Parts: sequence; structure tokens; C-alpha cells
Amino acid sequence: MRRLVGLVVLVLVPIAYGETGGWESIRVENGIEVFSRPVKGVDYRELRGVTELQAPVSEILSFMKDISAIPKINPLIQKVYRLQGTSDATLIYMLMKMPWPVSDRDVIINRSFSEDKKLNSVVIREYATDGLVAVKPGVVRVTSMEQSWSLHAIDECRVTIDFRSLADPAGAIPTSIVNRLSRDAPFTTLKNLKRLVMTRTDRQKSTLCAEKPEWVPTSVNRKNF
Repeated sequence: MRRLVGLVVLVLVPIAYGETGGWESIRVENGIEVFSRPVKGVDYRELRGVTELQAPVSEILSFMKDISAIPKINPLIQKVYRLQGTSDATLIYMLMKMPWPVSDRDVIINRSFSEDKKLNSVVIREYATDGLVAVKPGVVRVTSMEQSWSLHAIDECRVTIDFRSLADPAGAIPTSIVNRLSRDAPFTTLKNLKRLVMTRTDRQKSTLCAEKPEWVPTSVNRKNF
């Protein structure tokens, strides 16, 4: 059931982004802090992962707009391709290979990027839609999903990343299992993203950003939530 961790990164129900507070720190490791909090009327806990990446925001965006990189962030993704649109606003099909006896899942994601140059920030939003691709026999179609990535450039070399999700695996999977496994999803996702961005060839050759001490989450950061 470990591979369910990858599912909860993608299969989500709508999030009340305007709400603040109530976060509980549940994991701090490798410069990544993970939080969770209960949501009224929902069985599953909302999750949040925060970290800092030492790279220009342009390099991070370039990586995240490359849909071929998605399976590298989430190995559960067996197939991914663009249905329509561009790298800035697109519909993406994803097929998730699940461990037996859980049925495979697929999802059609509407993904958009918005930039606020005054705040030096970029927000990536993803939510499920339907149509365009027929449901395959034996595959469960996910139709309720939303997640976000907020990237804020501290300077030309450092970016904070705030990843949020609220998981619902769209099927008869016990809530206790989902909640137990989903606590690892933000950590795994951010860990993979950091590793992949920092090991890209252009990052290895870049002299713009020198290595700095690893960012350490603190209670000061949590107060801003």
C-alpha cells in the first residue's frame, strides 16, 4: 500500500484556500516541514508542505512546465500526456498504476500558472475535470481534485515553495490508511522536486547561485500560516 502515497498527491477535493490557522507540524526533515489540519465536513486532513529551494524561480518553472517530469516527482504516474493547451494553461491526462487489489486511477487535470511580478510569486493550480478521454474498463476516474503550488522568490537564487492538498482517493480505501500514508505525500513530492531541480544539467553548470546552508523550518515560519 506504500504506492498510495503518490495517489494522495494528485487525488484531491476542493480546498478552502482563504482559511488560515489550525496547522499542526507533523514532520520536519531535510529542510522540509509538513503540516496537517482537520477540515470541517471532510474525513481527510488537509496537508501542507513547505521548503526552500536554492535555484532561480525561472529554472523551477521550466521544470514544472515540463509534463514529462511529472512521473519523476510522483513515480505512481504510469502515463501522462497533454490533451490540449500550452505549458501555461493546459489539460493533462494522467494514469496512476495502483497496487493490487486497488483499482488503477486516472484523472484529467486542468493546470494553470499565474504570476504576480510585484510580489515575486507564481501560483500553480490544478483541478480535475472530465471528458475528452473515455473511462477505461477497470480504471476509476477521479473527478474531484484540487491542489496548489505557491512559489515565492526571496531573491534571484532562493525560492520558497508552499504545496497544499486535501486527499480523497475516490474509492473504497479506508480513511485510516489514506490519512496514515498521506502524511508522507508532501514530503516525498517536495523531496523529489528539490533533488530533480538541483541535479539538472543546467543547474550543475550554473554559477548564478552558490550553495548556501540548508534552510531550516522554524516556528516563525509557521506563524505566517
